[in-house]
Amino acid sequence: MTRTLFLHVGYGRCGTTAIQDLAAARRDELRGRGLLYLRPSDLGLDAQFDRGGNGRALAQADDPPAVADRIAAHVAAAGCPASLVSAEQLIGATDDTLARLVDGLGAHGIRAVAVVYVREQREWLVSRWAQGLKSQAWNMPLDEYLTEHAQRGFRAPRLDYGLRCRRLAAVFGPENLVVRRFARDALVGGDVRLDLFEVLGLDPSGLVDGAQPSSNVSPAVQEAVLLRVTNAADTRGVVERRAMLRSVARNYERNGWPRCHDLFRLASPDTLHAAGDHYAPLNEAFRAEFLPDVPAPVLPCAFPDDYDALTEDDCLDIRAVTALTEFLCYGSWRRVEGKQ
Repeated sequence: MTRTLFLHVGYGRCGTTAIQDLAAARRDELRGRGLLYLRPSDLGLDAQFDRGGNGRALAQADDPPAVADRIAAHVAAAGCPASLVSAEQLIGATDDTLARLVDGLGAHGIRAVAVVYVREQREWLVSRWAQGLKSQAWNMPLDEYLTEHAQRGFRAPRLDYGLRCRRLAAVFGPENLVVRRFARDALVGGDVRLDLFEVLGLDPSGLVDGAQPSSNVSPAVQEAVLLRVTNAADTRGVVERRAMLRSVARNYERNGWPRCHDLFRLASPDTLHAAGDHYAPLNEAFRAEFLPDVPAPVLPCAFPDDYDALTEDDCLDIRAVTALTEFLCYGSWRRVEGKQ
C-alpha cells in the first residue's frame, strides 16, 4: 500500500488551530491508528517549531529545503501508512521548498498530498482582524482595516484562491490537491477536524468527543472593541491581551450580560459589499477550475447584505467599561507594576 503524507497548508482562520491542538493532544492515539503527527524537535529542529502546527519550519526556518529533507527521511523511517504535517504558514512556503519535500518523499515511495481549506474572503478578513488584535496588538478599527485592504488592490493579504491552488497543483499534481470549503454546511459534521479526518481516511471515533475547544476563537464584539482601544493606549505593551479577553468574557458570563458575536457589524455594509464585488468573479473562476461540482456561489457569505452597523461607542457601555476596569485593577496590576 502506498504511504501518504498529507500537507495541510492552511489557510489560517480556517480551523487550523483546532486541527493542530487536537493532533498534538492525541499524537500517540493517532499513531496507534496509523497516522504520524511528527514533532519537529524529534527531527533536531528548535523546540519553538513544535508550536503553531508541526510544519511551520518549512516556511520559517533558516534553511527550509533542509527541513524538507529531514521530514522526508523521518516519515520514511517511521513507516506509518499516513502522516500529517500542518501549519497555516505553509500557504506561503516557496514552491521550491514544497517541491523538495515532494521529491524527497517520492524517493521513498511516499505520495504527497496538499490539503487546503478556503473561506469566504469577507469572513476571513473579519476573523483575521480579530486575530491581529490578539496576537499582534493591532489598533486599527475593522472598517479601516477592510478599506486599507481594498486600497492595496486586495493584494495583501492575497486571497485569490485560484492563484494559490494553481501553484499547489503545479507542485503536487492536480490529482494530489484536495480543496475543501471552510463553511459549516460544507464540513463533515460541521467540524473541520472531522472533515480533515475524512480526507485522511481516518476513523475519528472518540477523537473529537470531549476534546478541548479551539484555543484561538474570535472574541465577541464588546471584547474586540475593548481590546482595540486598549492596544491603542497600551504603547508600552504592559497588558496581557489574551488574559484580558478571558477576564472580560468571564465577567460578562458571571453577570449574565449579553454579548454580540457579529464582528462584521463593526464595518459598514458598503465596505463589505465592495470586497464581495471584487472577489465574486475570482471565486467563480476558482469554482470552475477546482470545485466544478459545487453550485455557485462556491463561497456564500454568512453575513447579511444589509444590517445596522455598530459604532465603538455603541459597544463601550457601562458593562464593557466595568469588565475592563476589573481586569486592569485586579487582573494585571502586578504585571503592569513589574514593567514600570
